[in-house]
Amino acid sequence: MGVIAVGGAWGKDIEWSFSDHPFPRKFQLTEGERDALAAPHNPGALYIENCELELKIGFDIYKSRYPRFAEIGDKENRFSAWKRHIVEQSKSGLQYCVVDLPFVRFIELFYWGDLIYCGQFSREPETSVEHERVQALSEIIDYARLGKPSALSVLLILNGPDGKVRLNPDLEYYMRRLFKKLGVYDDEWDTAHLEPALSPQRQAFVEAAVEREDFAAVLDTTEPCRTSHTEAAQ
Repeated sequence: MGVIAVGGAWGKDIEWSFSDHPFPRKFQLTEGERDALAAPHNPGALYIENCELELKIGFDIYKSRYPRFAEIGDKENRFSAWKRHIVEQSKSGLQYCVVDLPFVRFIELFYWGDLIYCGQFSREPETSVEHERVQALSEIIDYARLGKPSALSVLLILNGPDGKVRLNPDLEYYMRRLFKKLGVYDDEWDTAHLEPALSPQRQAFVEAAVEREDFAAVLDTTEPCRTSHTEAAQ
């Protein structure tokens, strides 16, 4: 039985193999399960409210399929591990709700001082709002480590020179090169503006990671936050 690792900021490891117990793909759902998942789509409700309900129903379907899962760890960590599986599996529309929920929590918290995220946090959070925002972003980052476009694209949406997410050039370069390789989101994914900030060695490292689709390798070796993306590569 394999260990599924859940992000340290918002969950603990649990002993369960999702590869042996996968969430059913759409064609594997029963008629009743399909109807249950379709039920939350209420035009009068907010998208995020539908997402919350849809995830609850999806989690209930999973627990009914694998009753022994309810015996593993506690409820919060089971739910966190299951959501991570949904993103990693990348076969269900539920993955977009999983990554959109922390995204909405993050952008709803307007102020958090001078704390930024570039691939690392520039400092420790100090206020309750900063702690909440770091927690929401840490969940997104944990999903992004899986390397799936659904989560990586959320980080890229948040990225900007004047925002609180200012990704290091190597991270943005990786995302753009991966999206171009996969042909996702119908964009040219230009990287010319990022290349001057990367040394030849770092660019080669990131290119190799793109071929392996290994975002975690780039994230784990990115530099501390810089003041500008245009600083000369060391």
